[in-house]
Amino acid sequence: MNWETTKTWLIVSFSLLDLFLGWQLVQNRQEMQSYTEPYADLLANTKTLLADHGFSLDASVPSSAPNLSTLQATFAKPKLSNLVGEAFPKSASALRQNTAAGTAQGAPGSVKLLGNGTWQVSYTVPQPLHQGNPGQVLNWVDNGSLYHLDPILSGPGTKIFDEVYNGFPIFDATVDSTVDVTHLYGYMQTELVHITPADKAKPVITALDALDSLAQSMDKSTIGPDNKIDSITLGYAQKVDTTGSETATSNYWFPVWRIVSGSTVYYINAFSGEVETASS
Repeated sequence: MNWETTKTWLIVSFSLLDLFLGWQLVQNRQEMQSYTEPYADLLANTKTLLADHGFSLDASVPSSAPNLSTLQATFAKPKLSNLVGEAFPKSASALRQNTAAGTAQGAPGSVKLLGNGTWQVSYTVPQPLHQGNPGQVLNWVDNGSLYHLDPILSGPGTKIFDEVYNGFPIFDATVDSTVDVTHLYGYMQTELVHITPADKAKPVITALDALDSLAQSMDKSTIGPDNKIDSITLGYAQKVDTTGSETATSNYWFPVWRIVSGSTVYYINAFSGEVETASS
């Protein structure tokens, strides 16, 4: 037997085996990295986690989300006279305006500036609405075309409209109106202006991740049984700059997932997953 030849063949054979096993390892790693758990399984896992923390899911859950930027904006400061003209187009002259006090009042109703881009309008004589068309409320609103109906938070006696930026609602820039089927009795409006991206768009967490964050942040003993989640919507909510700046541009609006459960509204930071606010 030629041991040198045999040794050479053994070395070649082991080298080929190492190459084959190495190739298999690389292939397996690539397959593991590219593997994505089926969405149905992810949704089932989230439902189980929610149930463990006292929630039930009764809402359509978005399966994808775009990259978004933090927004920088300032609160609107319209002239009182302009608001009076918009809210009372046929009877503006009947309201006595006090610019220093930020009020206008008369027989038809009143306008009051509240600060931070917010004002309140009340009608002594309600404005007529055509039945089945709540969007008419925006006819008496400053820059009404910027707002879209929020069907989740609206009800029989109130219609809420969110200011919209690039197709996404700004949840704290709203028109909150008091109505019945045929009349508008008044509204409170908050408006933002000079809205611009504060940074480059980047990925946000998924709706399922937001639901997981909500579940993990809640103590089951502090919420009622069978808390049903009615909706989950991607939009924006305010975050004040923490650098100490007091300039007019110190306000920021972060992408958030708004989760509505009964009368409670949760906002989940769409970058960090933090449950930022909960309100009833």
